[in-house]
Amino acid sequence: MDYDIFFNYPHKDMEKVQQILQALEVEGLNVWIDKSEISDYTGITNSIVEGLAHSRVLLSYYSQNYWCSRGCQWELTAGFLAAQGKGDPRKRVLLINPEEKAEHVHPVELRDELFQKAPKDAEPLKKLVLSIKTTFQD
Repeated sequence: MDYDIFFNYPHKDMEKVQQILQALEVEGLNVWIDKSEISDYTGITNSIVEGLAHSRVLLSYYSQNYWCSRGCQWELTAGFLAAQGKGDPRKRVLLINPEEKAEHVHPVELRDELFQKAPKDAEPLKKLVLSIKTTFQD
């Protein structure tokens, strides 16, 4: 199965991510999302590898909790490396930053004006979803 978006997020932020996920699905986007956390010292499961391989973009909810999650790090690294093989990774790896600043974002190539701020209400949420949708449909 092919997906529009592989949605990667720290499980500590699931409540905040849920409204974004619902808005993406309402817009008709096919989203792969992992609902189980990857434990330390375990590999990325086959379903995650398959999800990454069959998704047009990797969308990361990049909060301060992000780097506390090895699963998030592994998924981002795999997505970034795969995107490099297809050109500019910034067109296939998209970030939503809920924090005020961006110093926590790594690699530095992703710490630029291309990330989106996390929306606080419905209207910015709709803009965010449309922005994501047009990014990979160009």
